[in-house]
Amino acid sequence: MTGEELAKAVFTRVDAMDAEGFASYLTQDCAFVFGNWPAVEGSEAAANAVANFFAGIDGISHDILGVWELDNVISVRLSVTYRRKNGTSVTLPCANLWQRSGDRIADYRIYMDVNPVFEDAA
Repeated sequence: MTGEELAKAVFTRVDAMDAEGFASYLTQDCAFVFGNWPAVEGSEAAANAVANFFAGIDGISHDILGVWELDNVISVRLSVTYRRKNGTSVTLPCANLWQRSGDRIADYRIYMDVNPVFEDAA
């Protein structure tokens, strides 16, 4: 699976707000970091963190703007649209940096400021 194929597969699961499906693309002992939130270890902990995040929004959509791959490192540039609980939406820039192990991700880092999703959302 190419880096672009992996990115499409991962974000299809995320856009479906399927935390378990998302976690199926992670190694069992992965590291997962979302912005400045506390890091978690393991695919089960990553699924729980993502499920908790999903509970705070009504929907999510990723537009993949670029995928670069070098050896076992994949970089993904994105535009992410969040549907807030109050019916409004906000679109934010994002970058993901992954270290892969085979067709799974062993280290998953999300670089973005997600705070605007929850500002003025009440």
